[in-house]
Amino acid sequence: MRESVMNNTEENIGIDIHQKEYDLYLQEGVDVVIFLATLCVLGTIGNLHVLVVYQKQYKISNFKLFIIVLALNDLLTCILSIPFEIVRTRYKFTFQVDVFCKISRFFVYIFSNTCGLILSFIAVERCRKICAPFRRQLSHRMVTIAVVCLFVFSALLSVPTLLYCKILDKPLPDHGNYTGSHCACEKNLLYTVHQGIILGISTIALIVVLVSYILTARVVFKTRNFDVFSQDDGGTSVKLVKMNSLTSSDNGGKENKKDKNNSKPVEKTLSKKSLLHRSSSKARSQYLNRAIRNTIILMVATIISYIGILPVFIIGILQAVDSGIYEVVEDQLGSAKSILTRLYFLSGVMHPFVYLVMDRTFRGACRDIYVNCIRNISCRKRTSPS
Repeated sequence: MRESVMNNTEENIGIDIHQKEYDLYLQEGVDVVIFLATLCVLGTIGNLHVLVVYQKQYKISNFKLFIIVLALNDLLTCILSIPFEIVRTRYKFTFQVDVFCKISRFFVYIFSNTCGLILSFIAVERCRKICAPFRRQLSHRMVTIAVVCLFVFSALLSVPTLLYCKILDKPLPDHGNYTGSHCACEKNLLYTVHQGIILGISTIALIVVLVSYILTARVVFKTRNFDVFSQDDGGTSVKLVKMNSLTSSDNGGKENKKDKNNSKPVEKTLSKKSLLHRSSSKARSQYLNRAIRNTIILMVATIISYIGILPVFIIGILQAVDSGIYEVVEDQLGSAKSILTRLYFLSGVMHPFVYLVMDRTFRGACRDIYVNCIRNISCRKRTSPS
C-alpha cells in the first residue's frame, strides 16, 4: 500500500513537472525556438550555397579559404549546435541524457571559439594585405596551417565544458517542493577559471580585430580620398602602342621612315621600360583594388559576427564583475534575455547574405544556378510525353 502511494505520488509529481514545463515553454520558449529554427533553416541553405559556389567559381586564394572555413564552421553550427539548443530550450525541467548535454555544450563552445579566433586571424591577414601590400604575404599553405592550428586550439579550449556541463537539478518556479533536471553548467572552480580564460582570450581577440581594421580602414580611406587607383595613370596611353614596337601603328609605318632620316624623337614614341612600368602600375592597382574589395567583405562579416557575440560578452563581464548588477539587468531584460544570449548564432546565417549583397561573382553564380534549374525543369516538362 505504501509503495503504491509512493508510486502514485511520483507519478503525480512527474505529471506536474511536465505540465509546468510545457506551460513555461508556451510562455517563454516558443519565441526562442522559432528564432533558432529560422536561423537553422536559413543558415543551412545559405552556407551550402557558399560552399558550392566558392569552391567551384573562385581560384585558390586566402580569401577563398577564409570564406570556405567560415561557411563550414557556420554550417556545422546550424546542423549541430542550434538543434541541440532547441532541444535544451524545450526541455528545461526534464532533460535527462547527460552525454547529450555534454556534447551539445561542447559543440556550442568549439564552433563559437573557432569563429572568433579565425575572424581575428582574418583581421590580421587583411591588415597586412592592405597596409603592406608589396611585402611578403602569408602563403596559402601558411594560412591553411594556421586555420587548422586555431581549430585544434579551440577544441582543446572547449574540453573543460565536458567536465562541468551536466544534468543539474532545477526548482520549478512557484513550486518550491518540486525540482526538475536541466542541462546547464555547474558553477564550480573549473567553470570560473575556464570562463575567465575564455573571457580573456575573447578580449584580446576583440582588441586585435579593432586595431587591425582601424589601421586597414585608414589606408582604404586614404586610397579612396586621393584616388590613387585612378584609371588615368596610363590606361589610355598604353592602348596607343604595342609592347614590341617603339612607335604607334596608326600611321602604317610612316613614322619609321621619318625616324631614320631625322634624329629627333617621335612624339608618340614610348620606351618599352615606360610601358612595362605603366603595365606594372596598373597590375598593382588592380591587385590592391581587389584586396580592398575582399577585405571590406570580410570586415562586414566580422562586424556582424561581433554584433551577435557582444551581448554574451557583456553579460559574461557583468557576471564576473558584479553579480548584483547582472541580476538587475536580467530582471529588466526579462524574456528578451533568452534571445539576446543566443544572438551568437546569428553570424552563421548572416554571412551568406553579406556575400550575396557585396560579392557580385557570388550573386551571379547563385542566379545562374537557379536559372539553369528553371530551364532544366521547363525542358523536362516540354519533352515529357503528355
